[in-house]
Amino acid sequence: MRHLNLVKADDGFATLIMENADESMNLVSDAFIADMMDATAQIAADDDIKGVILTSGKSAFMAGADLKQLVQGYDTLTVKDAFAFSQKATAMHRAMETSGKPWVAVINGLALGGGFELALACHYRILVDDPKAVVGLPEVNVGLLPGSGGTQRLIRIAGVTAGTELLLSGRAVKGAEALKLGIIDALVPADQLEATARAWLATGPDAVKPWDVKGYALPEQRGLIIRLFGTHDVRRRRTRQIGL
Repeated sequence: MRHLNLVKADDGFATLIMENADESMNLVSDAFIADMMDATAQIAADDDIKGVILTSGKSAFMAGADLKQLVQGYDTLTVKDAFAFSQKATAMHRAMETSGKPWVAVINGLALGGGFELALACHYRILVDDPKAVVGLPEVNVGLLPGSGGTQRLIRIAGVTAGTELLLSGRAVKGAEALKLGIIDALVPADQLEATARAWLATGPDAVKPWDVKGYALPEQRGLIIRLFGTHDVRRRRTRQIGL
């Protein structure tokens, strides 16, 4: 793996370090996705690994998509090729969150766009307490929306109102606000990042995301169902009437 380094430890918590071999920042590219899929498969198959700390060897966590790759493919990719490319990062994120192992993102600097989508695919997020460390999905500023599950994970984590505002404004969020919104789970000094990650993993956290639990629904969805169909008994009668 050219862009990743997997380090196992005696406590069973492996550290997966992102370190782009070609650029000063970590970027989402075909090569990075291939490395991540390989690493995730190794982690899922290794019974000695009980949890994963995903972090960066750079000064930031990840800047997002490799725009040079996107520009180069603009005139050359067929529609089929473009669709296949768009699904790669989505598959990478789903492989992580369904690997059977809990992942904690240790965000040591900015995490924007595809970088924050990667963090959202983890089961827990720890951000360094640094004014320069921001998180967000800024794609709307170039006329796009996040394409790798970020639109879905963000509203499930932050709620529909806050999540939609972040998606449509594209603004970057600093630590204290990110913690209040629930899009990160802890805000700690740089020298406490690894210890905080290992302490969380040591609690034996559930490796299943809430939305992968049968019967999951957004609170807003449950409220809409009740408003449409009423209480349980009335809802049952009405659903029979409309054939649901």
